[in-house]
Amino acid sequence: MGNIFSADKTRKIYIANQNYFQIPAIHPSKTVDAHIISYVLKGGWRLKIGEETISAKKDFVFIQPSGVPRVGLTPCPPGTNTMFIHFSPEEGDVYTGTKTADSPENKLFINNCIDASSNSKIKKLLTKIFEEKIKENHIKAGAYLNLLLCELSESSRYDTSPRTVAINAKKIINKYPEKNLSNQEIASMLNVSIRTLETAFKNSFDTTVHRYQLENKTEQAKFNLEYFPEMKIFEIARNLGFFDEYHFSKQFKKATGLSPKEYRKMILDTKKET
Repeated sequence: MGNIFSADKTRKIYIANQNYFQIPAIHPSKTVDAHIISYVLKGGWRLKIGEETISAKKDFVFIQPSGVPRVGLTPCPPGTNTMFIHFSPEEGDVYTGTKTADSPENKLFINNCIDASSNSKIKKLLTKIFEEKIKENHIKAGAYLNLLLCELSESSRYDTSPRTVAINAKKIINKYPEKNLSNQEIASMLNVSIRTLETAFKNSFDTTVHRYQLENKTEQAKFNLEYFPEMKIFEIARNLGFFDEYHFSKQFKKATGLSPKEYRKMILDTKKET
């Protein structure tokens, strides 16, 4: 289950605070007229939001939408610490199932529970909201909230149809040209198995994830060699995540038939002729 939030709304933050439980306690059962985002700093919670049972541990985010009941299930561990915000619901917000491929562009889908341990921006944005709320700078706090919703949406589980999995894998590879992402890392980002990722990618684009990643790096390198003539070869190699200039040059020549220096010279000679 998850939530669709309108992306073009200015929201009011009612509460931004933390709670700490040295003595184990069950999460209070309650229904409120506000959306609640909670971030577990330490410990964990097991509760039910609507029809979904959630087990949120350290660095997990969970969301209780406005008007949806929350029921605590088991006591939290000693020392559990959570920061949370309550904010205004707006027209267009919906408590729903999973994101579909035809969701409107101005809507943000966010899961009820998200593992934010690999996305430090989420915690930083929540901290910024706390800081601005304390200073009573409501405009900046609201701006940070919108950024937080965008970040949570990017970390949420999208529909896992094969074509969508393949397209989202391409997006991840294009977003991080400086990294050499393993299939396991990409699959984890998409919340699918390695086999699902590899099969979907091969069937959609008739190539492997690894080969596409190398092709993407090659295209990036060709662009840099042509439009940044002052950039040194080892700098291009470093920017594209290669261990050193030798490994980059070897891969580039394998893909293009030319070394980076030869390719750059060919481009310069062609421009002179025209």
